[in-house]
Amino acid sequence: MSSYLKNVALVGASGNLGSKVLSALLKQDKRNITVVSRPSSSAQFPASVEVHKAEYTDAASLQSAFKGKDVVVIMLAFAGLQDEIKILEAAARAGVKYVIPSEYGAPSKNPKMADAVPLLKAKLDIHKKIESLGMKYIVVSTNGWIDYGLQYGMFDIDLASRRATLYTDSVSFNTTTTAQIGAGIASFLALPTDLIEKQFANECLYLSSFQLTQPQLFEAVLKATGSTESDWQVGRKTAEDKLAEGRKKLEAGDMSGNFDMLVGMSFVEGDYSAQVANELLGLGQEDLDEVVREAVKAAAPGGWSAGSLLAG
Repeated sequence: MSSYLKNVALVGASGNLGSKVLSALLKQDKRNITVVSRPSSSAQFPASVEVHKAEYTDAASLQSAFKGKDVVVIMLAFAGLQDEIKILEAAARAGVKYVIPSEYGAPSKNPKMADAVPLLKAKLDIHKKIESLGMKYIVVSTNGWIDYGLQYGMFDIDLASRRATLYTDSVSFNTTTTAQIGAGIASFLALPTDLIEKQFANECLYLSSFQLTQPQLFEAVLKATGSTESDWQVGRKTAEDKLAEGRKKLEAGDMSGNFDMLVGMSFVEGDYSAQVANELLGLGQEDLDEVVREAVKAAAPGGWSAGSLLAG
């Protein structure tokens, strides 16, 4: 293996996050990049990128794509997570040492988070699977993506309809832009392999763009939209109210309750500022006002739904 992770395979490189990761890697121009793309995909990639067409269920083709790779970065939409085990098994057979599994959200290694959210408990099973296959994982923890989350109303701030629920007891939580995640992963993969092995093998890489409460995020939205609270329909709840809503859905078999639980737990347990690796990775400071303005411009009509995320 080279002194850094030079040979990289990306699964899901045309998605909301994957495109940002690929772009950041290409800017460095120091890696051999293979993109695994489904045969039915019409996504186009730069000529410098090797494109391997394979169904995620095609074990032999995946193994061929992963042969000689130092790391596989998996970035699946929620609807595609059912195929992650098959991808991991193919990577192991190909001799891959490191895997970045498809998480990029709330820290699954926070026991309180994992105990509360079934979706995160499932991530812990993925970690065990990776280890059992003889590979090592690096979990990228970001909390909710502030740009994407605002566009789709995930923080209970619906830009399209100007409705918001403010959580008065929200802690100051970390949140990350998709661009920062892309830059962070690219910078991480440029670290010396001995540092990665010592500090991050089977551990979390914590990334962040901003740290703020949910009402402070709403204040940034008001500024970006040139509005005042009186221009909005605003309600107030506690994080426990949000968690109770999620638990009720899950008890009724509605798995979208996972997302209510994730958001609610972020308002309770979302501060991981002491563990952020931005400085180590040389990540720049972002402008909250600019990020929020761009999210407002791109706001999706109809607001938040679990379906909009599942299709993302």
